[in-house]
Amino acid sequence: MLLLQRALLSVCLLLFAPRAMPSDTTLRVVIGDVDYPPYYVQQQGTLTGLGVRLLDAIVARTDLSYTVTRRPWSRMLSELADGQHDLMLVLYKTPARQQQFVFLPQAYAQEPIVLVCQRPCPIKYTGSLSTLQSHFVTVTRNYSYGQHFDKARHIQRDFVETEELLFSLMAKDKIPLTIVSLPRLLCADDVQQILPHYRILKPNVSEEQVHFALSKSSRDAAWFTPFSAAYLEVVRSPEFARWLRFFTSTASSSPSICPPVR
Repeated sequence: MLLLQRALLSVCLLLFAPRAMPSDTTLRVVIGDVDYPPYYVQQQGTLTGLGVRLLDAIVARTDLSYTVTRRPWSRMLSELADGQHDLMLVLYKTPARQQQFVFLPQAYAQEPIVLVCQRPCPIKYTGSLSTLQSHFVTVTRNYSYGQHFDKARHIQRDFVETEELLFSLMAKDKIPLTIVSLPRLLCADDVQQILPHYRILKPNVSEEQVHFALSKSSRDAAWFTPFSAAYLEVVRSPEFARWLRFFTSTASSSPSICPPVR
């Protein structure tokens, strides 16, 4: 009888013991081919930024490691959706994207989305997108600017393929009106040429939450549960609150992560 009880106990332990995560699990992280301050920036050969700091803290709490691949924005989204990568560090959550990707329960940052108008600006903007009805707004293809703007079908849009092209055209005074992430604008290479000729309209269009986005296939991976638990532990910690203050900015100053030459 005692031998039978021991055998049953051994079977139960095998059935219900948590599965160990492989110690050599390497996450395939994809980021844009152009830096996106304050979330990831290449400085002196080292990748840094708020998203990178968060990822490093997560892998330090787990048996994970990661590799980084850089891709153009649209290609990054399609390859993540196809499962060629496990994780990207910066994405706004929208209903359409929730069909393609897995978003963890809590955002780790938010950033202001603003309209930027060439001087002299003819628009009397007070926060209502209806004031834009007779104007074209230049947007970057496959970008989201938050549900408020994305769903505004009355707004006429001109498209550019990349945000770098957008900023380059702004530096040449070729964009009458656009919408951008404020930290991204303030960290642009051409910001010193742009700001004297453009006005940032107030109030902000929205404050968008920034998420890690994972491929759908990651939900079934052995690393998903411990990764998610470590993510929540980090973003709810006082240490992360200090990083957030360091890496992000108020609406009137550029992020401290911008290279000094900017």
